[in-house]
Amino acid sequence: MKSDLSRRKFIKAGAAFLLVFKPNRLLSVMTVNGDIAATSMGITLIHEHFLVDFIGADKINYNRWNKDEVVEKVQPHLF
Repeated sequence: MKSDLSRRKFIKAGAAFLLVFKPNRLLSVMTVNGDIAATSMGITLIHEHFLVDFIGADKINYNRWNKDEVVEKVQPHLF
């Protein structure tokens, strides 16, 4: 399957990004704890899922597990 994005287009897009992007500009990121400076984040996992039940997505029922127990078990690994 051929991509519509040629090497030339990719390089032009990257160059345009570098010309527009200003790394010294103060950017903020909304977190579950509120806004923080993007430069203070370091390496960040931006979208994670926590597996609670192995039964399968089509059979999930929130009565199968206790939310408080799940939060207690997972929370130490979040921060």
